Amino acid sequence: MRKSLEQTRRELSQALYQHDAACRVICRLVKEKEDLQRALAMTSDKVEEYKSQLAASVDAPKGGFVREEKEDEGVYKELVVRMEKLCDSLQEQRKQLKPSEGYPKPEEYAGLKEAAKYPAHDTTKPGVNDIDVHATNENLILSGGNDGKAVLLDHSSGSVVKKFEPFETKKRGAKKAAITVARFVPGQAEPYGLLCTSDGQASVWSFDQATPRYTCKPHSAAITDASFQPLNEYVALASKDKSWSFHNLFQGVRLATFQEEQEITSLQFHPDGLMLVAGLRDGLLKIYDVRTNQEIFKIADFKGEGVASIGFSNRGLNFAAAWAGSDVVRVFNLKKLGKEVAEVKVAAPASSVKFDAYGNTLLVGAGAGLSVHAGKQWAQVGVVEKALDTGVVSVARFSASGRRVVTAGAEDRFVKVFTI
Repeated sequence: MRKSLEQTRRELSQALYQHDAACRVICRLVKEKEDLQRALAMTSDKVEEYKSQLAASVDAPKGGFVREEKEDEGVYKELVVRMEKLCDSLQEQRKQLKPSEGYPKPEEYAGLKEAAKYPAHDTTKPGVNDIDVHATNENLILSGGNDGKAVLLDHSSGSVVKKFEPFETKKRGAKKAAITVARFVPGQAEPYGLLCTSDGQASVWSFDQATPRYTCKPHSAAITDASFQPLNEYVALASKDKSWSFHNLFQGVRLATFQEEQEITSLQFHPDGLMLVAGLRDGLLKIYDVRTNQEIFKIADFKGEGVASIGFSNRGLNFAAAWAGSDVVRVFNLKKLGKEVAEVKVAAPASSVKFDAYGNTLLVGAGAGLSVHAGKQWAQVGVVEKALDTGVVSVARFSASGRRVVTAGAEDRFVKVFTI
């Protein structure tokens, strides 16, 4: 009887030990799962924040020092090394790029509805030429208008954070320059805005300060578009003066200017940062290697109307282009250059194209409406027939979460927010 009791105690003790060990293993696995989910969230809903961390990691060989750059010295060797290092990191990160739980499925965009309407700009000079949604705080919306004013909105409170005229009119009675580009500078702890004008000026503003961080006049005609290289402090500016320029914003240096045969109406960096696509007034698309400014390829099949908008997918394979006056948006694959993957027919001439954070959905502003497309042939999954009160949509953007779409028009003073 005593032997049997001792045997039972030993078996019970061993069973309790095994149960405790199993519980510890389960707890460890649960913790690893939560850590993995957090890591996945960092590389999905906070894609831009993660990119900024990668960019910061290649900023300096030792000690965090990036050398002082010189005006018009071009894309120098050390900068090329930094670009290539970041490109490798981004390519590796993109392999893990998957929508996290809660990110909208394409079919959800069938429920897009107007959620807010902000009278951001003056009635005397209506027209919003550009808008941007902050990459890590999607409540912040930046707009620039024909009235020469920049407006920072906070959608969470429905209020204007700051409204100001960043560019002074030097001559008495001179016509005030319109703001043609309004973008948040990526990778910054506080919101900085890049603002450009119809007379070729550009400046970077901290919205907490009364003076710009950097200002210049790199072009003799309107700046039509801007695109940030993934190192964040570098930007390419396109202009109607038939050139585009490459700048370090925070050192206040223009590194290079490149001449074209036509006005440059749109341009966009590839997500990895080594390639740039420029769209010209005659409808030509040119693809460049930014490291050498060598033309890699050009697409001349759709010459005629000017290129209205270019948008790259974060997956890095596809880019979309819209031509002024054309109701067809074309999606191209970089592996099959010169041959479009799909022709996306829309209800009116398209003026804006933008992919979501994962390249799964394509947002098109066409006429007075919006449409959202998905699938291999980019079939329409959502539509807003009248997204503006007046005129046509000039620009439309997804928010980082994908659950909001912000839009504006060059003839309308309002900025509108749509949600699903």
